[in-house]
Amino acid sequence: MTSIADISILALKGQGIRGIIFDVDNTLTSHHATVLHPRVAEAFAVICSQFNSVIYSNCEPDRHEQLRRMFSIPIIEPGLKKPKAEGFARAQQLLNLPAHQIAMIGDRVMTDIFGGNRVGFYTILVDPLDTQEPKVLTWIRNVEKWRLKLAGFR
Repeated sequence: MTSIADISILALKGQGIRGIIFDVDNTLTSHHATVLHPRVAEAFAVICSQFNSVIYSNCEPDRHEQLRRMFSIPIIEPGLKKPKAEGFARAQQLLNLPAHQIAMIGDRVMTDIFGGNRVGFYTILVDPLDTQEPKVLTWIRNVEKWRLKLAGFR
């Protein structure tokens, strides 16, 4: 998927998905931005109107406070870092749905996708919205792509 704008709501509903967990940086916003990226703003509103939704970001407390002001949906508290199962369990608790009815959407394989898969969620990998990010994240993405290629994906 290029972005959340490419997601078919009908297809998700057809698979029994009733809840969505969103990553933030490079999934909904540019890295550490305080506004939704224009490419996904409309799609985010539509998806949130059709599904119970939660934000789950590996952010520090100050960024978490920014996100609380940005979004009107629940946000997983800081300290519960992906891909640890505890944060995904908290998201599932907030959504009040069984795992097979939840989709995790994010741009990172080792946090968003691996974490969601290990707890039984349907996962959707999107391309990063912005290539302007810390060099360490670019390096990590390259390692993730290499691992996916070795495993026969993409």
